[in-house]
Amino acid sequence: MRYFDKLRKGSRLHRATIVDDRTFSIQPAGNGSNDLGAFQRVAQDTVHHEGEDGYRIPLKNLTGSIYDLLVIKRD
Repeated sequence: MRYFDKLRKGSRLHRATIVDDRTFSIQPAGNGSNDLGAFQRVAQDTVHHEGEDGYRIPLKNLTGSIYDLLVIKRD
């Protein structure tokens, strides 16, 4: 399974909201500082993989150094 498809499924660290077959967002699984820290790692990994499978990531709603929402759209 490719990274893009894994993100769409969600995990214990993030939840995914599907917009359409090519666009979705990911958010932290909870609101606590541990949840945000765990999601930061997911977000950094996602940004690291950006472009690998042909998707781009506009970043929205940045709170300090913690990403609290990523919108991912496949070209």
